[in-house]
Amino acid sequence: PPAIVIQTPPENSITNDNTPTYTGTTEPYLTVVVKVDGVPIDTVVADGSGNWTTTQPTPLPDGPHTVSATATDPYGNSATDTNPFTVDTTPPTIVIDTPVDGSTITDNTPLYTGTTEPNLTVIVSVDGVPIDTLVANGSGNWSTPQLTALPDGPHTVTALATDVAGNTATD
Repeated sequence: PPAIVIQTPPENSITNDNTPTYTGTTEPYLTVVVKVDGVPIDTVVADGSGNWTTTQPTPLPDGPHTVSATATDPYGNSATDTNPFTVDTTPPTIVIDTPVDGSTITDNTPLYTGTTEPNLTVIVSVDGVPIDTLVANGSGNWSTPQLTALPDGPHTVTALATDVAGNTATD
């Protein structure tokens, strides 16, 4: 049977693209039937180098999915590769707990605290300048100190969370 490999999306990957592009390799000029969750979405012919590609024609719902690709040679021999993957288009939640929005504080080196989903990367910025990149703990809590004294006056702190699928949220 012919060899066939699905390259994207990678096996057991998580993506925020609900219309992903499926790519792979097989022997040159073979016909490849691509199915998602058991439903055929396209029939393509590999190029002279054995590369093939197609794009998900309709948006997939968030959750687990499986792409399979079956290559058939001129003698009727076929081979199939299958990759499970997950679509996640939902942004994470993130909240800055302290200092409280709109508050006036007397500490010019405050501790910034907040919550998000567990183990997400958080970038904390003050007045548009990143001051720390950290990872929320297993409960979703995060904190970072203001290391340089802020001058008197209004300031803005923002926190940007990014999940494993690449979805982001800001508070």
